[in-house]
Amino acid sequence: MTKTPSMFSDHNSSLQMVWDSTSLKALMFCPTFYKRTILEGWRSKGAVDLEFGIMFASAVETFKKGRLEGLSKVDAQLASLKKVLEDSWLPGGNTGHCPCPDGCNGCEQPDGKPWGGSYEDLWHCTGTEPYKNSKGNKAKCPWSHKGKWFPAPAPSTCGECGSETETHRHWLPADKTKNRVSLVRAIIWYTEDQPDTMYSGGLKPFAFPDGVPAVELSFKLPLDYANRYDEPYILAGHIDSILQNEDGSELFIADNKTTKKFLGKAFQASFSPNIQMDVYDLAGSILFPTLPIRGVAIEAAQILHDGARFATYPLHRTEAQREETLTNLSRWFDTAEEYAESQNWPMSTANCWLCPLKGICSKDPSQRELYLRADFEQKFWNPLDER
Repeated sequence: MTKTPSMFSDHNSSLQMVWDSTSLKALMFCPTFYKRTILEGWRSKGAVDLEFGIMFASAVETFKKGRLEGLSKVDAQLASLKKVLEDSWLPGGNTGHCPCPDGCNGCEQPDGKPWGGSYEDLWHCTGTEPYKNSKGNKAKCPWSHKGKWFPAPAPSTCGECGSETETHRHWLPADKTKNRVSLVRAIIWYTEDQPDTMYSGGLKPFAFPDGVPAVELSFKLPLDYANRYDEPYILAGHIDSILQNEDGSELFIADNKTTKKFLGKAFQASFSPNIQMDVYDLAGSILFPTLPIRGVAIEAAQILHDGARFATYPLHRTEAQREETLTNLSRWFDTAEEYAESQNWPMSTANCWLCPLKGICSKDPSQRELYLRADFEQKFWNPLDER
């Protein structure tokens, strides 16, 4: 298996040279947060939102690519469902992708397990025998109430009323909103929501002039900025797709977002300005200078515990805004170099109330490592990792 190249300077292992929106956002949010999450790799155990979003986007990309390659809506839908079912099944009981390079070769537990929850045998009382409560009144056995299910093994009869028990297999999600069932359901609803005819109004998937679908576009873009050792900074990322309007006069760099938040003006406003959208728009305009790229489009999916809602928000960008983004990036590269050289990563305490590491930073410096190891896991982020 090919080893992922380093994203750091050859002269300073703390100086990041390959940047994406995730690492830029971390640095802009708080230098200490950047040090903990990017340099040291700490993150919340599970990372449900990140994993859910990646699998949803990957299935949507599969659907778009299939449609652009000539598949019917139904066949593209089936391909996307196959993709999400495979991605959300964890071989060998692992907590991430199977480590076997050519498919699972029987690592640990070859049968694997579902992502985002588990299937468990639960039992409850059938409530067929007469029962009286503590006041002597006729009532329903409390062990037979709807929604009352208990972990196996089950007794043959209920110890409270003497009725027989029954056992059924239940899905127990780790997160009530974002789990494997809601993920598959969201893909079904998303694909059902797409028109039967590719171009029937609104923004639709785009294919390059040679017919190649503009879907799943990873990029590594050298910039005209270098560190003190003359090593160039590189902008990296993964564009979900490019969308076009009905007549093809406007193209937008599309990004899939899954959220529990309401899809409205406040949600849309959160992406303008936004470092991730700024980076995608800038990269798109540089990578495809002959295409009429006019900005970014947020393809949003609001994930509910019993369904999903969808909306697309096109956000226009100008050349002046792109120049501003480039200037801002150069300043942040200089700032990162200063922190890396001094090995001083100060806290941006104005943002602590928004930070998942707030509980760690509130502890005495000598105790923080212990709390990190107890409550977080290490999984390093590298913009050069293949998607």
